[in-house]
Amino acid sequence: MAQFIHYIDESSQFNNVPVIVDFFNGNFTKEEYNWLRAFYGPEDRIKVVPQTPKVPCETILSDSVEDKIVIRNPKSTYGNWQKQNVGMITRHGFTYGKFTVKANLTELLNYDNVWNGITNAIWLIYQGGRGSNETGWNLRRPCREKGYMKTYWGGRFDERVERVAYSEIDFEILKTVPYCPSSKFPPVYSNYEAHTNKVRDWDTELPEDVLEHDADIAVCCTNWDMACWEPKNFSAGCHEVTHNGKTYLAHRWEDCYRAVTTKYMAPDDDVFGRDYFYFQIDLQPDKIIWRIGPEKDMLYEVGYIDQTISMIPGNQMLLIVTQEFHNTGWWPGSPYHTENIPFPAEDYVGEILEITVE
Repeated sequence: MAQFIHYIDESSQFNNVPVIVDFFNGNFTKEEYNWLRAFYGPEDRIKVVPQTPKVPCETILSDSVEDKIVIRNPKSTYGNWQKQNVGMITRHGFTYGKFTVKANLTELLNYDNVWNGITNAIWLIYQGGRGSNETGWNLRRPCREKGYMKTYWGGRFDERVERVAYSEIDFEILKTVPYCPSSKFPPVYSNYEAHTNKVRDWDTELPEDVLEHDADIAVCCTNWDMACWEPKNFSAGCHEVTHNGKTYLAHRWEDCYRAVTTKYMAPDDDVFGRDYFYFQIDLQPDKIIWRIGPEKDMLYEVGYIDQTISMIPGNQMLLIVTQEFHNTGWWPGSPYHTENIPFPAEDYVGEILEITVE
């Protein structure tokens, strides 16, 4: 294992409220979140981007006594504002198999089901260095229908090529809504004007369909296929995918978007309120199956994508476990926006207890 250092995109800057909160030992509520959202204007906020550790191994520990790796998003203090990403990566790559992680990652929701802004992620990335497509020894299989988008970061007019190195398969677990977004996606709360003497103008209640999943987090399962059009059922928007009696809504923003995602809603207390939980990415030549569960022999399927809708990678990949602060704009409909979520008063700690590749 090694420390994982995130690439920081400057476009992910937050105009964050200058407030520090103890999410899990305090009493931060939806009402307080709404107050911060309403009454802190642009001139009162702090411009920050997600950070990386300034010192090697500052936020990661190999505990040889208890046989675990400990990661932590460090707390903030006034004047030292930080939302820092942390994680670990394996040193050796594999192609196919069942990648299983036993972990005790940080909780995401507090007692009032307000999100702390962290995305817990278990993911695979092509071996050779993120952002580079010069890994000639580790290219993906050819895409013979229009080709792949050439780069991970390029826009919709990026050049298309027959082969690229970039591949990525994700668990991204965060607070967002269960349904597929669209260009007509409604806001999850009403527009408001902030009037201190009119509580209803700023303390808006979440819609019923969002409150139905108030205690749930979204287990988002994503395959980055670099928008290869070769799969026979490749499409943009939302469409159903059925496997083992379960039906998922697979979503792709547009036909040049580089990834497809399904979601599964699960109680935060079930997944992150225990001493540990299991996460498995089952990568096969023609399909990917995502599973989670309280024990390794009790895993259940939460995501599925196959070669009929998405190009499955066949190159060598490394395993990563991270706790990250994401730009909520990537997840339209999320009831909590990163810039309105206070900075942490205590570290958010995660433990990686076991990794197996079979």
